[in-house]
Amino acid sequence: MKKNKLLKAVICLLTATVLLTASAASAFAAKTATAALSFSVKNAPGTVVLEPQGNAPVPDKTTIENATQGSFSLSFAQADTYRYKIYQQNKDSSSARYDAAVYDVTVTVLFDEGEFTTVVTVNKEGDNHKLPADGIIFENTAANSGISLHKTVTGVGDKSRDWHFTVTLSEPVNGKYGDVEFKDGVGEVTLKSGETATADGIFPGVEYKVTEKEANKDGYKTVSENAEGTTVSGKLLPVSFENRKSLFPRPPQTGDRTRIGIWIALSLLCTASLICLILVKRKNKSKS
Repeated sequence: MKKNKLLKAVICLLTATVLLTASAASAFAAKTATAALSFSVKNAPGTVVLEPQGNAPVPDKTTIENATQGSFSLSFAQADTYRYKIYQQNKDSSSARYDAAVYDVTVTVLFDEGEFTTVVTVNKEGDNHKLPADGIIFENTAANSGISLHKTVTGVGDKSRDWHFTVTLSEPVNGKYGDVEFKDGVGEVTLKSGETATADGIFPGVEYKVTEKEANKDGYKTVSENAEGTTVSGKLLPVSFENRKSLFPRPPQTGDRTRIGIWIALSLLCTASLICLILVKRKNKSKS
């Protein structure tokens, strides 16, 4: 009888142990660690890719297209160290240049006292400095700059006349950019007084130079503003050319100033001689 009771007690104890173990295992299995890997994309949207390394779990979404910002949601079932790479897969085009940076992300998952914790570290390849978890930033460059060329004729100038301009860029672009057709970075444009032409869709940081073929010809005085410079992101830089023609134009200067002092001295000498001659004549008249 005593043996039966003891056996029953042992069976009950084993059953309770099994149930408790299963319950604990079930509770442990139900818990997961989570982490979100955030990023931002500046100036031009890009396609951002998350690439798991080694035993790292693969999330439902590993590619985010046309992104300016976003995040990848990760979950982990056990404590370990997991590694990922984050980068853009876009190729440079005429409208944007893409940051080729690659970020190495390490997620360390810890389990302590029945709870998961995660630690995320970020490094940019080629840079030994650790970044914050939100330090994944892609600096793209958009072709969002250019120039706006305006022509005016003032005075008695011919306002119906065509004026011919050459726009030269430091980059050998080809094709039509705004109103200007370029070949190997050189474009031609014709304007009348009051007209404007734009050359846009150019990358920032490109040097430009605008020249007018008829500048300072046919009695016109040409004045320009911002005819040379460097394109700026998000801006159309104003370039202006004014051709002025006066009714009574000034005589052209010869540029020979080497004998001005001599001519001034001779003029003063002649003036003084004339005055002396007049005084002498008056004195002679008074005596007579």
